[in-house]
Amino acid sequence: MLLQHSTVIQPRQRPIYVDELGRLHQEPISNENIEYLEYRETRKTIKGITTPRKIQLYRWWFRFLKLGLELEQKGHTFEERQKVTHKKKGKVGYRYKTVREKVVVNRNKYKGWDLDQVLTDTFDNWWKTHSHLFIETPDHIKEITSGEEFEKDENYRYFRIDTRMTTNDSIRSLRKLLNSQRRSSRRTSLFTPTGETRQEKLFNCYNTLVMSLNGKSPKEILSSGLFRKSRGREISYIENLGRGGRSLGFFRKGSETTRSSKENLDRLRDLLVPGRRLVLTVCDGYFTKHPRDKQYFRR
Repeated sequence: MLLQHSTVIQPRQRPIYVDELGRLHQEPISNENIEYLEYRETRKTIKGITTPRKIQLYRWWFRFLKLGLELEQKGHTFEERQKVTHKKKGKVGYRYKTVREKVVVNRNKYKGWDLDQVLTDTFDNWWKTHSHLFIETPDHIKEITSGEEFEKDENYRYFRIDTRMTTNDSIRSLRKLLNSQRRSSRRTSLFTPTGETRQEKLFNCYNTLVMSLNGKSPKEILSSGLFRKSRGREISYIENLGRGGRSLGFFRKGSETTRSSKENLDRLRDLLVPGRRLVLTVCDGYFTKHPRDKQYFRR
């Protein structure tokens, strides 16, 4: 498979400077990893638009949704091998079972997103005409002066206030009425990211998934350098040599022999597994956590 609309993201690099001796150096960052800079420097209010969360989360939501739309268009199904117990002749053993999840976008969850535009456009262009989907309501309280202003909406409640009461008494009465068991939402925007996921994890899982779908080998993926440092650790390919310098962990793919090891495969799996689930969660209409803790790839 070759993806057309979803491409890998280049990690930000620290600025390069030349010292007095003509040597090249990367500008140091005091006690801070480069992967957090982009998120830290982003504000919630940009050009007069205020969102509940920083705009980078919406950018990642857009990217994973674009990937999901493209995979759905290609009829793609994710596959994972899971280890299951197996009984035979009274003995308990293990075998591997392939579990599948077809990529299908729930369009009912994305009303107003213009998904055809999401698939083909850039986030910046799309955001110009769709940022209203994520903006908080500026005024939570409004005085109704005519019947025409009444809106029949389950998100609104209307009260009659006797203006002869003092302000404190009015607020006290309103507080009693509002302290009901009615379920409320913290946000007034139509779409709000749920849960917390580290920026570098989103970055690394996305790039790994895109490269894997494009047919890259484990060594090509882990040697690409298209990762951010995660929890202080670099993601790279491990050259695993055995006794006498003989290499370990070869496996053949077609006519190409690819060097690998258990450590490399574990690293790759740790990126691909959450990456697939992020795509499926987004296809269900949520980012980054499914509110019902839905489990994918269940046997």
